[in-house]
Amino acid sequence: MVSTLIEVLDTQAQKIEDAKLRAVGSRNKIEGEEDNRRKREQELKTLINEKKMMLERLTYQYDSLQKVANEQKLTIEKLSNNEI
Repeated sequence: MVSTLIEVLDTQAQKIEDAKLRAVGSRNKIEGEEDNRRKREQELKTLINEKKMMLERLTYQYDSLQKVANEQKLTIEKLSNNEI
């Protein structure tokens, strides 16, 4: 009778230990996913900032080229008017 009780308790203890291990494994997996999400979010934020800086640089360059093109058009018009 005592040995049967010990066997039952050992079986239950093993089930509890298995459940604990699964819980720890699940918690570690969740924490790992959270870390991965944070890292990915940071990577995406960095990428967005790089793209914004590139957009600003290209916008400035485009505006500058537009200004040069307009100045060249005005110069061409002035020269054309003087030649006619």
